[in-house]
Amino acid sequence: MKFVPTPMSARPSYAEAWQIAKAIRPRFAEYMTQYDTKKHWPVVYERVRREFRQPERMAPGTLRDALLWKYGHLGKPAIPPAHELLISQLQRGWPAAVTALLVL
Repeated sequence: MKFVPTPMSARPSYAEAWQIAKAIRPRFAEYMTQYDTKKHWPVVYERVRREFRQPERMAPGTLRDALLWKYGHLGKPAIPPAHELLISQLQRGWPAAVTALLVL
């Protein structure tokens, strides 16, 4: 059976999801050992994930926390200027992006 990816706008079928899971399985444990909970706090990940379920209600601080988590900057006293700029741009553009996505 040949794997044919679905378009980005569609959810994968059960068969496609199973193919993805089978492809990831051999390396999953290896990747998990690389996960650094000192840089990527699980509690922040879970909160941000919950809040992203309702993007129209998400606070600007959640976007900030999501990017600080992604880049491993949680708890650091200084954030690279490029990341601060990206955070502020996303916070400013978030309402328009959500509105545009909800219209689709």
